[in-house]
Amino acid sequence: MRRDPRDFMLIAMPLLFAAMMVVSGCTPEAARWSPAEAPKENKVDFITMSHPVHFAPGATTPTSVEIKALAEYLDGIAYGYGDQLTLDAGPRGASAAAGALAAKRVDAVSNALRKLHIRTQKARRPTVDSALNSDTVIVTVGRYIVTGPQCPDRSKPEADDFTNTTPSNHGCATATNLGLMVANPGDLAHGVQPGPADGEFAVRGVQLYRSGEMSKGVASGLSGGSSSTATSGGGK
Repeated sequence: MRRDPRDFMLIAMPLLFAAMMVVSGCTPEAARWSPAEAPKENKVDFITMSHPVHFAPGATTPTSVEIKALAEYLDGIAYGYGDQLTLDAGPRGASAAAGALAAKRVDAVSNALRKLHIRTQKARRPTVDSALNSDTVIVTVGRYIVTGPQCPDRSKPEADDFTNTTPSNHGCATATNLGLMVANPGDLAHGVQPGPADGEFAVRGVQLYRSGEMSKGVASGLSGGSSSTATSGGGK
């Protein structure tokens, strides 16, 4: 009596399925883990914050109260290195008189910020806030912020790892420390265009160092005390 080949398939399929279940059950959890599940990267985002400087109708200079409020706002958000500040007085295309008034107001706020050692620039296009407000100059602060990876990361099982893949916590400290210590998180997103350099001045410093006319130690330069000044701003 000849058997139908389909009968063998009906018998073989359950056996094959059972074998696959046994093999998968014997596979260590660590072998199923992939380094792609635990990337060690800093996430960099750009955020904006706005503050309105109000003017009296027709006035070209803000009151001392408005300037004080602006200074307190910048102090409250810890405005500093790496931040970018832009000024906007409303949408373009208004009348000539309105455009001249807006320009004078922007210059007045810029001069007030210059006294605080803050560099400003005019917005390239109108902001939403400026389009919705009249008799106002909108001060917008742009800032890069960095978010570190989720650390410590113990997602990879430690036992029976025959694949020898990287531990899930590997690189956590390096990435986290980089995100915490970078002065301007924007540098993690893109590089900074270098400015002009004085080659003759740089070579002269190397010559002084090699000739012994310049101290080669750091301690001697600090023994007498040193002071440094940091200017706020950093807009590109």
